[in-house]
Amino acid sequence: MSPPLVVVLGASGFVGARLVRMLARCPVRIRAVGPARPVPAAAGAIDGADVVVHLAARTATGGWDDDGNALAERADVGLVRALVAAVRPGRAPVVVSTSTAGVPGGSAHGRHRPAAELALAAATRAGRVRGISLRLPSVYGTADGPGMVARMVRRAIAGQPLVLRGEAAERDLLHVDDVVTALLAAIAHADALAGRHWAVGTGTPVRVAELSAAIAAAVAEHRGRAPVPVVVAEPPAPADDHRGAVADPVAFHAVTGWVARVPLAAGLADVVGCALLDSV
Repeated sequence: MSPPLVVVLGASGFVGARLVRMLARCPVRIRAVGPARPVPAAAGAIDGADVVVHLAARTATGGWDDDGNALAERADVGLVRALVAAVRPGRAPVVVSTSTAGVPGGSAHGRHRPAAELALAAATRAGRVRGISLRLPSVYGTADGPGMVARMVRRAIAGQPLVLRGEAAERDLLHVDDVVTALLAAIAHADALAGRHWAVGTGTPVRVAELSAAIAAAVAEHRGRAPVPVVVAEPPAPADDHRGAVADPVAFHAVTGWVARVPLAAGLADVVGCALLDSV
C-alpha cells in the first residue's frame, strides 16, 4: 500500500516551506505546489490526494490587507470551492485550510474568510471532504517577509525608530514552527476536527509597545549599541482583523493535545540573530 499523498498548496511560502521540510521526515508522499499557480491548475494538483493543506491564501503583495484585490477573493474563496469541485467522489480527503484569528471585515481577507470556511464546512457535511479551518493569529519567525515582527526587526537593524500607532494594541504572536506542529496535529486528528473552524494560538496577548521594546533591546544586544527609540504616534492606525485578536486554543488542545511551545523571547532572539547574519 502506498504512503498517503499530502499536497501542500503554497509550499514555497513562509509556513509552507517549513511544513514541507517537516513532512519530508514522515512516511508520506509530498506534492509541493507553489503560490503562483492559477486556481484551476492548483485545484488540478490535488488529484489523488489523501491530505490537502491549503496555505495559498495570501495576496500578491504578501499581506492580508489588499483591499479590493480580486486575487485575494480568488485565493480565499475561489480556490476552496475549486478544490472541493476537483475531489473525486468517494475519496473525502482531509483538507486543512488556514485563515486569521481576528474579527472578520477589517481587511479583504477578513471579509472573504467566512465564505471560505462555510464552503469547506458545507463540503464536509456533503461528504466530499473532511475540511478543517485553522484560525491563526499573527505568525512570525523570519525577518525577510511580511508581518509586524519582521518589519520591526528590519527597522531596528537599520537603526530606525519603531513607530507605534496605538501603544495599547495587543497581539497573539505564534511562531511559525508552532504553526507547523498545529497543522500536523490537525491532520492526525482530522476525523475529530472535521467540519469546524478552530482557533490556534498561544492564548497570551502581548502589548505591541512591549514587543517593540523587546525587539529594540534584542537588536541592541547583538549590535552592542543603544536600542533604537520606540515612538508613539497619533492618531492610531485603522483597526485591522489582527489588532487585539487573541486566539484561544483550548478547544483545539482538548482534541489534539497541541500547545504552542516556542517562547516569545526565544523566537524573537532567533529572528534577530538570523536577520543580523543575513545583513553581514
